[in-house]
Amino acid sequence: MEERRKKTLGAIRRFHLKPQSKPLKNSCPDLARFLGEGDVSDAGRLAEYLSAGGYPFRAKVEEQQKEAARLAQLALAAADGDNPEAPEALYELGAAIYHKQDMYYNFLWAGERQGFNWAGHINELWSEVPEREGYMRGLMNYWHALKCFEGVEKAPRASDELKAEALYSQGLAYIGILEWGQDAEAVFDMKSVQDKIIATYKRFVATYPKSSMADDALLVLYAYTQDRTYLERIIDEYPNGDQVEAARRILCSP
Repeated sequence: MEERRKKTLGAIRRFHLKPQSKPLKNSCPDLARFLGEGDVSDAGRLAEYLSAGGYPFRAKVEEQQKEAARLAQLALAAADGDNPEAPEALYELGAAIYHKQDMYYNFLWAGERQGFNWAGHINELWSEVPEREGYMRGLMNYWHALKCFEGVEKAPRASDELKAEALYSQGLAYIGILEWGQDAEAVFDMKSVQDKIIATYKRFVATYPKSSMADDALLVLYAYTQDRTYLERIIDEYPNGDQVEAARRILCSP
């Protein structure tokens, strides 16, 4: 069942996702100073060491610098109460964060997020410290993206289409948290997160039944509930949708 759920999610997950302005803005000069310290510094020695192993360390830091500048502009635009396009900027910021799994994590792992962040040791040291949960959640890009998407859905100026995108994206962010691993398990009740996924997509289908993503939402609901009536609804209610063949294949399988 678990393998089928993963295959189903793989078939329907849409990475179509289109604040923290001060930290993002401050990171730009910080990265510039880091790059400008030269080969005699710790940064220079680290860059030389990683580059010798085939990892383009300096180029990657330069990419981060450019991305930080872009996201800082989006965060400022999203926070501008007089900007009529603030909801769009907030959504774009959330989408960018969603797609960068290591944005709030550790960049010094050859471009990939490490599988854990010594969560067991953190729990041992911080078991009774309230800040522990905030710290652990803060490592997860999906948690930050979720806050952006929630803000878009609540924004009075957001169009219905953008609110629909934001709600659907909230579900994707919850899926990211569910699949994050040990760090998430340390501070989230995984059963509650799965319940959030189901509740989010139920609300999406009920609120936006005419959306082109409604059949996708139904397929997600099947993936997390194994309730075949969601597949039947895809066929009955969205016969021209892009998930009807997937629904038929699953219904025909044992």
